[in-house]
Amino acid sequence: MNATDSGFDLAGLCVDVAPQRPRGATSVNIIDKVSLRPVRSRTTAIVGESGCGKSLMALALMGLVDAPLQVRSGTLRVGDRTFALSDKDAVRPLRGDQLAMVFQEPMSALNPVFTIGEQIVEAIVTHAEVGAAAARVDAVGWLKRVGLPDPQRAFDKFPHELSGGMKQRAMIAMALAPKPDVLIADEPTTALDVTVQGQVLRLLGSLQAEIGLTVLLITHDLALVARHAQHVAIMYAGRIVETASVRQLFANPQHPYTRALLKCMPARARRGEPLATISGAVPNPNGFVAGCRFAPRCEFVTEACATVPPASQVEDEHLVYCWNVGL
Repeated sequence: MNATDSGFDLAGLCVDVAPQRPRGATSVNIIDKVSLRPVRSRTTAIVGESGCGKSLMALALMGLVDAPLQVRSGTLRVGDRTFALSDKDAVRPLRGDQLAMVFQEPMSALNPVFTIGEQIVEAIVTHAEVGAAAARVDAVGWLKRVGLPDPQRAFDKFPHELSGGMKQRAMIAMALAPKPDVLIADEPTTALDVTVQGQVLRLLGSLQAEIGLTVLLITHDLALVARHAQHVAIMYAGRIVETASVRQLFANPQHPYTRALLKCMPARARRGEPLATISGAVPNPNGFVAGCRFAPRCEFVTEACATVPPASQVEDEHLVYCWNVGL
C-alpha cells in the first residue's frame, strides 16, 4: 500500500514466546516479519481467524507485550521518527499521543471503580497541558461527539451503569480525546447486537472523516470489512499473506487462504446450501511448518510450500505471499 503516507509504518515485527521449561529450550515464533503501511485517514482491516495473531500484533504495537512473550524485532515509524518495538520505554510515550487502542471488551478495559468521566479526564490530562476543569469540558464534548445521550450525566456514571454499546462509545471517546493520529480498533463490535455494531462503526467512520484519523480495524468479519474498510491485510498464523484494496481483494483474491475465507461468507447465490468451511484449524505455534504456514490446510500445496517461506508477488499494490498464485 504505497498510497498517501500515513506517517505510520510498521516493519518486520517478530514476536516470540520464551520457553518456561526445560532450560535450554528455544523460543517459539508467533508473529513473523509483519509489515504494514496504512493509508492516511482511511481504514485498513486486519483479517483472519481467531488465533492468527491479530490482537497480539496490536498489543506489540502499543508496547503492551509482557513475558513470556517478547518482541524480538520490528520498527515503527511515526512521522519522522523510528522506534524499535523491542524497546518498551521508547514506545510508551507514543500511547495516547500518536497511537490509541479500543479493546475487544469494554467492560474489562474500563476501570469499574472510576466514573466514565474520570477515566476520560485522566487520558486528557496525561497527554495535554490542561487543568481538570478544562479537561472535564473536553471530556463531556467527546461523550457528546460519540453519541452518548445526556453526556453530562454519562460523565458521572460508572461502567456498570452503561449498556454494552454505550461503554464501547465511551471507550472510543477515551481513546480519541488525546487526539492520536492512529486508532487501533480490536474487534470493536464484539458482543454487541447488529444494530449497535452498525452504529459504532458508522461513528468511527464519521469521526475519521472529521479529524483525519487513520484506523487499523482488527476483525474476522469480511462482510464488515466490505462495508467499512478501504484496505485490507489478511493474516494467518502470525504472518501477513495478502494485502490489497478492499475492492481488489473481493474482486480478485489471490492467496488460497483468502479465497477460502471468502467462500465461507454467506451469499445470496448459495442460499439454502451449507456454509463452506476451511478444513483443519490454525496450528499451534509449536506446529508451524518451515514454509507457508497455511500449507497443511491448502488444497494447492506443493513440496516447496511446506519447506520454503513464499516470496512476495506484487501487482498494482496487490501483495501476495504464495508460491501458487493464480491456481
